[in-house]
Amino acid sequence: MILKVLNIYLIRYNFFIAFCSICVLFYFSILTENKISPFYYLFTFFGTLALYNLFRLSPSFSGLFKKQSMGFSHELIFVSLIICAISFFLIPSNTKYFYLIPIFLSSLYQFSIFGLKNLRTFPYFKIMIIAFVWVLMALIPFLEYKFTQEKLHNFYFLTLTQFLFFLSLAIPFDVFDEQKDEIKTLAKMLGAKKAIYLSLFFLLIYLVLHLIENSSFQEKIAYSTITLTSFVTLMNYKRMKAIASQYYFIDGLIVVQTAIIFLVHK
Repeated sequence: MILKVLNIYLIRYNFFIAFCSICVLFYFSILTENKISPFYYLFTFFGTLALYNLFRLSPSFSGLFKKQSMGFSHELIFVSLIICAISFFLIPSNTKYFYLIPIFLSSLYQFSIFGLKNLRTFPYFKIMIIAFVWVLMALIPFLEYKFTQEKLHNFYFLTLTQFLFFLSLAIPFDVFDEQKDEIKTLAKMLGAKKAIYLSLFFLLIYLVLHLIENSSFQEKIAYSTITLTSFVTLMNYKRMKAIASQYYFIDGLIVVQTAIIFLVHK
């Protein structure tokens, strides 16, 4: 019973995906060797929580307010937005205003705003915008730091490899949503099997770049382990029929990546 309730909160109410979002922040923090304000973590966690629940609750802003009764999802969205606003105010850097870019893009991904078509209507654009927003949310807190030339190179490298990593994770959800997606996606164009092969291709580039860039044997082993775990998981996509398994096993790779890198650098 406890596990069932926990599963509802983690998946239906998106606490798990919100946890994944702060794992990406922690990953960047480890590898750039920069600690960031805890308010960044609060803002990212509750911002992700609010947005994902909003997406799941209604296909439009107007639809959200047409609900006759306020359920837990509504309450969770509004509480999360309040915490987001407070956290945003308390973030001690002007770089926080860059968050307006992913906030706008995320909203435009699902909703039509100011007469603009939502980004989901653009063919094959879905995985690109998802990967871009996730990476952008992760790198913004680190824009306040003045990096040396070497560390700036490393920062760009992390941004590129994480973009590849998120492309790899986004494609399987194209496959899972193939039947219900009304838009043109890679899964519809290539078919499920070829789409997964493309996902594995991005994952392979991610690994090769890390093997070339990292001189540390420990890091080579770490990224090889991350890639192998991801590879095996993606190859078993057909077994992930339940939404919960899709989130735990695919998005869970974000947690796996951060956990392995944390163990290497602790």
